Amino acid sequence: MRKLYPDAQVTKYRPGENATRSSEVSITSNNESLTVFKDPYTGRFLGELNTAVKEGNGTYSISKSFDRDGLYYIKVHASNDGSMIMPQKQFIVGELSKSELEFLQKGLQKQNENHEHHH
Repeated sequence: MRKLYPDAQVTKYRPGENATRSSEVSITSNNESLTVFKDPYTGRFLGELNTAVKEGNGTYSISKSFDRDGLYYIKVHASNDGSMIMPQKQFIVGELSKSELEFLQKGLQKQNENHEHHH
């Protein structure tokens, strides 16, 4: 993480509870607070939690630049009156690696196997 955020100060750490849960590291860097997600088994950087900018009329935006091709996910944490929703969107930047393509194909196979047809 020091490579990505060399001047950051860690303010909080939550380890991943199981194999499917990432570790969360809260940091302060350049007067900005972020939550960074890491794979606890490989140490690989998975992403960060950014604060959205309110545009108006219920519309929010974020800006993110990507320095490499790959398979990415964006997950929105939205709450109102004590209720929270967390929709997730998958998207591709540039070209996929062989392992990312295989991951997507396995997911499609599993989805097709579990899909029941109604007539």
